[in-house]
Amino acid sequence: MTHSDLDRAWAAIIEDARRQIGDGAWDSWLAVLRPVSTDGSHLWVQAPSHARTWIEARLTPLLSASATRVMRRPLQVVLAPDEAPRPSLSPGAWSGGREQAPAEPPPAERPFTPRFRFEEFVLGPSNRFAHAAALTVAENPGVTYNPLFLHGPPGTGKTHLLHAIGQYARQHHEGMRVRYCTAETFTTEFTGALRTKGIAAFKERYRELDLLLVDDVQFLMGKKKTEEEFFHTFNALQEAGAQLVLTADRVPPEMGDLEQRLRDRFASGLAAEVEPPDVATRLMVLRKRITGQAIELADPGALEEIARHVSTSVRAVEAALVRVVAYASLTDRPVTASLAREVLGSLYPGRVRTPGQRTDDPVLAPVTVPHVLAAIAETFDVSQDDLLSKRNDRRLSWARKLAMYLAREETGASYPSLGRDFGGRNHTTVMTACRSVKERIDRDPSAQVDLTRVRSLLLDVRAGEGPAGDGPQADRHG
Repeated sequence: MTHSDLDRAWAAIIEDARRQIGDGAWDSWLAVLRPVSTDGSHLWVQAPSHARTWIEARLTPLLSASATRVMRRPLQVVLAPDEAPRPSLSPGAWSGGREQAPAEPPPAERPFTPRFRFEEFVLGPSNRFAHAAALTVAENPGVTYNPLFLHGPPGTGKTHLLHAIGQYARQHHEGMRVRYCTAETFTTEFTGALRTKGIAAFKERYRELDLLLVDDVQFLMGKKKTEEEFFHTFNALQEAGAQLVLTADRVPPEMGDLEQRLRDRFASGLAAEVEPPDVATRLMVLRKRITGQAIELADPGALEEIARHVSTSVRAVEAALVRVVAYASLTDRPVTASLAREVLGSLYPGRVRTPGQRTDDPVLAPVTVPHVLAAIAETFDVSQDDLLSKRNDRRLSWARKLAMYLAREETGASYPSLGRDFGGRNHTTVMTACRSVKERIDRDPSAQVDLTRVRSLLLDVRAGEGPAGDGPQADRHG
C-alpha cells in the first residue's frame, strides 16, 4: 500500500465519521488529524499534542468504528505522537499480503447513522408535528401520508427523522426492502448507470423497494434526465404501494426549476415543516448530548449560555457545545457559563446579553449578500465588480466561490436568487460552487484561514460596526 492509498482510505473514513458527529465537530477536530501508517489491524494517526487527550477520549472509538465500516474488517485507530515521521508501508498492509482497495459501503448496504433514532430525537414545538408524521409512516408504511415531505432549514433534524424511519422499519417490519440516499447519490448512480449501460440494474435497485427515503430533493432541480428518471421511479413505487419519504430545504411550490409534474407529486401527500429549535428545545438537545458523551460540567449555566447564543439549528447547537468543551480541555479550565460566553462571544458577539435583557430582544444585525461581497472584496483585495464579472483567474474564482458559499450560508437565499445577485449566473453554477467550497474547506487549511478572515468581518457586521456592506452595493440591495 502506498501513502496515496492510505490517504484515500483516510478520506473515506473521516467522511463516514462526519456523518456520525456533524460538520461542526469535523471543523474543530478531524481537520487536525493525519494518517501515518497501518499494519492491517491498527491505523496510526497523528494528532497535535495539545489536543491528544480530548481526541483520544472522545473520537478514537468513533473513528475506529468508521474505519471498520469503510475497510470492512476490524481496524483500530490509534494516536501516534505528533512528531512521528511517516514510515514506508507494505503492499499488503490492509489484507495480510493481498491489497484491498478501500471503499464506501455499496449503495444497497449504505448504513444508517446509529444515533439517528426516534428515541434520540429531541421533541419541541418546532418539530413535534414532523416527528409524529414520521413515526406514523414508520409504523404503517404505505398506508398514510404517502409521500411524506419534510421541509425546513439545514441542520434542523430532517435527516435524523429519515434515518429514524429507516431504522425503525428494518427493526419492526421483517423483510422490508429499505433504501436511504441523497438526491445527489441518486443522480450519481443514475448517470453512472447510463454511462456503463447498467440502467436495468439501477431501476431494479430503486424500484424494487418497500420504502425509499431521499434526502435534499431540491438538488434534483435543473437535472432534466435525472428528474425524468426520478418521476418514473416515484410513480412505480407508489403504484406498487411502497412508501416514499422526501426532505428538502423548501416546500414543493418553491422549487421553481423542478418539473411541474414532480412538484405535484411531492405535494400530493403530507408536507411537515421542521423549524429551527426554540431555546427550551436547544437546552434539551445539549443535556442529551452531555449525558450521552459523559461530559462533565462545572456549571449547568454553561448549557443555558450556549442555548441562548446559538439559535439557527440543532447542528449549530451541537457544534457550539463541541467548541466550548474543546476549549475547556485545551486550556485546562472547567466548563462554566463564563467560559461559554468567552468562547461563543467571539463567534456571536451580538448574543452576549446584559443583565435584565430579555431573551427575545433582537440582538443581531442581518448579514446580506452585499455585506458578504464587501467582506470578500476586502479580504482578497479585489473589487466587487470583479466578483460579479466573468473573469476567471484562479484567485478571483476562489474568492467568488467563497462569496457564494458564505452568501448561501449567511442569508439562506435560494440558488436562483444568488445567481442573480452574482452577475446573472445560473443557479447550478452557484450550487456547484457551494459544494466545491465545502469540500475544499474540509481538506485545505489555507481555505479555512480565508473563511475565518471573512467571517471575522461578518461578525462585525452582526454587531453593527463592521466595514462590510458599505458602499453602492449595500445601497442597491438594501
